[in-house]
Amino acid sequence: MPIRHPTRTLASLQPRYVSRFSCVGPSCEDNCCKDWHISLDKKTFEAYSGPGSGRFAKVVRINPEPRTETDFGQIVLTEEKKQCPLLEENLCSVHRDEGEDRLSHICFSYPRIWTEVAGQAEQSLQLSCPEAARLALLAPDAFEFEEGSMSVRPDVVRTAHANAGFTAEAINEARYFCIKLMRAGELELWQRLAVLGLFCESLDEPVARHDGQAIFELVQKFTDLLQEGALLDSLAPLQPDHAAQAMVFSLLWQGMSRETPNAHRRHVIDAVATGLGADPLTGQVDAERLVERYREGLARLPDALQAAPQLLEHYLLNEMFLNLFPFDTAKPYNSYLRLITRFGLLRLMLAARCHPDGALPDAKALVQTVQVHSRRFHHNASLIRIVDEALGSGDWARLEKLFTLLRT
Repeated sequence: MPIRHPTRTLASLQPRYVSRFSCVGPSCEDNCCKDWHISLDKKTFEAYSGPGSGRFAKVVRINPEPRTETDFGQIVLTEEKKQCPLLEENLCSVHRDEGEDRLSHICFSYPRIWTEVAGQAEQSLQLSCPEAARLALLAPDAFEFEEGSMSVRPDVVRTAHANAGFTAEAINEARYFCIKLMRAGELELWQRLAVLGLFCESLDEPVARHDGQAIFELVQKFTDLLQEGALLDSLAPLQPDHAAQAMVFSLLWQGMSRETPNAHRRHVIDAVATGLGADPLTGQVDAERLVERYREGLARLPDALQAAPQLLEHYLLNEMFLNLFPFDTAKPYNSYLRLITRFGLLRLMLAARCHPDGALPDAKALVQTVQVHSRRFHHNASLIRIVDEALGSGDWARLEKLFTLLRT
């Protein structure tokens, strides 16, 4: 099979947990070779379907137009198990028999994300991978940043160019301020998220003007305000709206199909549905009961999180670093709305797992909930769009309304 994907090794900035990661193979409880569209880049598809490809030609299919270089074809999953037909004893037979340079781009890279930001290489992992989630969410030092190395294919490295008028230093000044803010353990998590919203709202204007110098000035302004305590004083009177939190984020949850052939995912989904008081047959939830169950679970969540104290903070940090927050959309404030929606949905799921009818979830169950949330909502294009637009399309996009969704 005439195919070689060249790689190069780069020095990279990465959270410490990334260097600890290696695939656990057959012991993985949510195998990435099952239940997912497995795309083939053009070079791999042509090798798998061309002369001398043997068994590979029987399991691949070209995508309908429009095709792209990175999503040109796909591997057809088996009918019965909905898994890659090249998976044998929960191991990739291509990797085992042919070598990793014969893998498609997606199979070579997942769960890794490689990015080059104005000459700086960065590496992070997607938490839809169970092992990546465990390493990122449980280790206290998981988000100590360090220099590492990454073996990458140039074709799959995301390149983030500085916007017109911005230097790489200006972009990283804003990014690192946001990450530093999220790690400010002296503040409650909702306070960090509230200040982050104020910062992103203020950042929209200099970004629209392509004013890089204004970014440095804005970061300094917010740093001074935090040191003076003025921002936190202004947030003190805010009160939570648990009913709104339950209703807004449960609408997203209920819009998700509960069907899955994977027992691990099914267990988490059923546990969340039960925790929210859903009807076991229809999955529907009475609004009054939903709010009551959410409020009860939310009250128990801090006790559960003692088993994984950094879990929510590390989830947010991973999303921010991986997605180049707050520059992953045209407007920083839209990036913030996306982050808050995903956070609110995850918090709903975690609160549901803390319902008072049973024992508190342990660290393993908490991590599984984050992983299933990530697999269900971070990879499905239609769900991503619905989640990302949920707050931006209505009155909830205003900060004064949004703050009531943050405080617990």
